[in-house]
Amino acid sequence: MRSNSSRKPGNPRREATRSSSRPFRPSALRLISSVLNAVSLLAFLILVNPPFCSGQPAQSSIGTWQDRLRQRITAARFETARWGIHVVDLETGETVFDHNGSQRFVPASNTKLFTGALVLDKFGSAARLRTSFYARETPGLRGTVQGDLVVFGRGDPSFQSSATSNGLEKLGQALKAAGLKRVRGALVADTSWYQGGVVAPGWTVDDLDSYYSPEISALSFNDNVASLVVAPALHSNELTKLWWVPSDPRMTVLNRVLTGSAGTRATLSL
Repeated sequence: MRSNSSRKPGNPRREATRSSSRPFRPSALRLISSVLNAVSLLAFLILVNPPFCSGQPAQSSIGTWQDRLRQRITAARFETARWGIHVVDLETGETVFDHNGSQRFVPASNTKLFTGALVLDKFGSAARLRTSFYARETPGLRGTVQGDLVVFGRGDPSFQSSATSNGLEKLGQALKAAGLKRVRGALVADTSWYQGGVVAPGWTVDDLDSYYSPEISALSFNDNVASLVVAPALHSNELTKLWWVPSDPRMTVLNRVLTGSAGTRATLSL
């Protein structure tokens, strides 16, 4: 497969088929559980002792709830923690509780909540992200395309990922249904739908080799992640065995990792 970042779909190409069977579910929504402890704790306390639903007067209940929250965040086990909490009454606009509410925190994965909400509000839950196949001609009588077959991505994270392991199989079935059996040319990956850098401006450098920080692309495969597997050798002080999943001969690693003795602690840096 070769990549083409400049080619755009146009009239010369005729669309063979496209994959749009999965509803658009932003992958960010799968990570909502990574919100800050402060927010999680706050939600827990509200569920356990809701201040506005008890038989006590509202102000008394709110005061009790505020005291409990202060006691929790000032507990000894949170001595080194930094909390930022700001609670507002949605009906009156009154601030019900504030602790470092005006200070700046690194939002981290909380940003995914706003990203997911924005996408759902803008496009709706029925939106689809298309991955299209283009060729300069339709398949002949024997199902052969003489030129290249272009895979044009539009950012679908489920094209072929850990969540959809049969994505390529479904695409193959769609191409077969369109009458395609053989391609004489090359399979060209077109990622030109997305313009700009492959790394977001706010990402930290020490996260770039992690699975949760893959490069941004209009055409993703296997979550845009390759796993490096490390296995010990038969004897200590021998070089370990390394291989990529999926395998790719273009990616090389200078291996200096030695196999330790049985029972020793493993240390590895990349």
